[in-house]
Amino acid sequence: MDAWVCRYCGFKTYGPFPGNGGFCSKNGLGGHKYVSANGCFITTAVCQTLGAPDDCKELTMIRNFRDTRLKPLMEDGELLVKEYYRIGPMVVDAIKEDENASEIYTRLWNECLKLCCEQIEQKEWEQTKLSYIKMVRELCEKYNID
Repeated sequence: MDAWVCRYCGFKTYGPFPGNGGFCSKNGLGGHKYVSANGCFITTAVCQTLGAPDDCKELTMIRNFRDTRLKPLMEDGELLVKEYYRIGPMVVDAIKEDENASEIYTRLWNECLKLCCEQIEQKEWEQTKLSYIKMVRELCEKYNID
């Protein structure tokens, strides 16, 4: 079943893409729109830029970490994921507008996501979380997203 999350308030719904033009049913037409909650927005964009498929090993690893470690087992996991669903699409939109988007995605892979995958393989769960948080915070700061 597909999952959809409001990119602004974090309200989640399941099933086919929501009607009403994809606007959030919790907040009406106030600019709140649904995006897919099935993906890791930044990681997906990086993998797409590098030519990797949606089911590549790295993307699958990070999604699995989110769904089996971060959300259910870490005290702040659910809150972190909800916040990421809110800001992740905005970060990707901002990077898309950057003339150096491809270089930025390549740098994100080399400097962070590759490390996250290595940390997952070593079962370094807390370090994986901290590495990903650091990357997202730096991107939010760079693109003035809060």
